[in-house]
Amino acid sequence: MAHISSGCTVTNLFTLPCQGEELAALYITYQQGGRTVLEKTLADCALEGSTARVDLSQEDTLRFEARNGPVRIQLRLRTTQGAALKSRVLTALPDELLKEGVI
Repeated sequence: MAHISSGCTVTNLFTLPCQGEELAALYITYQQGGRTVLEKTLADCALEGSTARVDLSQEDTLRFEARNGPVRIQLRLRTTQGAALKSRVLTALPDELLKEGVI
């Protein structure tokens, strides 16, 4: 299981099943404690080949609290040809944060 650093700037890299220029829509959903706490879209990503990079800000990662358990992450996409695909659910454990808030 991966870790995610709460209160830090984090870059997530995802390997896509197609080239970036073939995407019509992309959603990256982050859930914790049974609810969606963050969602990024195609507009939030930098694409290079079949890799999507999404940068999470301090504000984004402060939403992930260690006491709420693992963060579940899933990608859903639609290609320009109309195929709708999803990833398996990925999990990451947020780490403990002693000094809260944006610095």
